[in-house]
Amino acid sequence: MADTVSEMSNAAELMPLMNDDEIVAADADELRRLHKLFLAAAPTLAVAGRFAEAIEKALATQRELVLVVDTSDRATAKRQAVHDRLETLVEQMTPPVDLVSEAAAVLSQRNGQRRAELLSEFGALTGEQIAHERSRARNRHALAARWRKEGRLFGVTYEGQTVYPAFQFDDEGELRTVVADVLERLPVDRMSPWEVALWWTTSNGWLRGRRPLDLLDEEDDSTLLDAAQRLAEPSPL
Repeated sequence: MADTVSEMSNAAELMPLMNDDEIVAADADELRRLHKLFLAAAPTLAVAGRFAEAIEKALATQRELVLVVDTSDRATAKRQAVHDRLETLVEQMTPPVDLVSEAAAVLSQRNGQRRAELLSEFGALTGEQIAHERSRARNRHALAARWRKEGRLFGVTYEGQTVYPAFQFDDEGELRTVVADVLERLPVDRMSPWEVALWWTTSNGWLRGRRPLDLLDEEDDSTLLDAAQRLAEPSPL
């Protein structure tokens, strides 16, 4: 024997679906998922409670569950209203999700790749490595942190710690003084630490396509400083 479920109270108005294309079979797991959904909707939707009760009974007795549909205009309108209420309830119960546009995802991927290339090509030092043989302070990161605060070098966050791109130091391991001069001219208050770092490794139109770090070993720093100053100037309308 089959359980018959319908939102219509008058059995005479019910018309069973005889078209094979409109007969849908569901296994026990699918019925259990529907049961949970209807139970959640039952407090605000009476018919959902009846559906849940019928599914629970069918699962318990291992009997076939048949939904009989009334195809009249009135029944169709009522079913649409029920569907809309269920859809609204599902939307309300769906947790918020931050959707990232395809363009934003592509830009983020490229930015991440550029960061990885910078660290791979030029390396980076931790605060402890910078302090080695330069400071006897117990806090091995204090020297680099102080230099960073004074604007003498810059650092970026990588894997939860601050590291300092190694090109800021010369072949003798000494901090390049020109770094501070450039940082003084860059609009660092409007740039993130990674934007500052990538400025050094990106080809620059004011430098005829060269990267700022390509000029670090030149005796004349004026071209490099001028490129940094240009970035700080307001863009023309």
